[in-house]
Amino acid sequence: MDIDAQTTIQALKTYKAQITEMDRKVQLFLSDRQRHPYPKYQELIDEIRRFENGVYRIKFGFQNTEVHMRLDSLMHSLLVYEQAWKRLFERDLENYQKGRSPSLDSAPPEPPAEERHPLIDKVYAFARKKWAESGIEEIESREALAKRLLPEYQSARKSLKEGERISVVYDPGSRRVKLTVKKS
Repeated sequence: MDIDAQTTIQALKTYKAQITEMDRKVQLFLSDRQRHPYPKYQELIDEIRRFENGVYRIKFGFQNTEVHMRLDSLMHSLLVYEQAWKRLFERDLENYQKGRSPSLDSAPPEPPAEERHPLIDKVYAFARKKWAESGIEEIESREALAKRLLPEYQSARKSLKEGERISVVYDPGSRRVKLTVKKS
């Protein structure tokens, strides 16, 4: 092997190490932008491509395929890392934009967990059914029903005795649903 081939192989090894080091810098930058500087990966890509063009101008002869195999390996690694870096930066930009502006087609937020009560959901569905059967409009909103029935439910639950249960009944006179304690 002549000296040009040896120095070229050493340069290829150095560039391979620089690619893996640049990948580490990209990962660090994306993890914490305040502490780590922007990685100049595009400059490294351009430098390696210029080196590739220079290698192809050197005549190594047919017997030296190691240089060309290592160069192909380096260029393949460069291509893979370049695509990965591009995807990482695109994904990071998308995440940044999602955090900055809410999307227009997003659904309205659900009420907090303390406002959503399964009992109220069931009672409100029962009340709507009874109102529809009676042919009247909704008298109470879900929120008003919750304000009225939850305190009653909590106090009835505390005073329950063995063999009693809380049930929901519809009062046609007042057109409202009420909670009653019944013996089971």
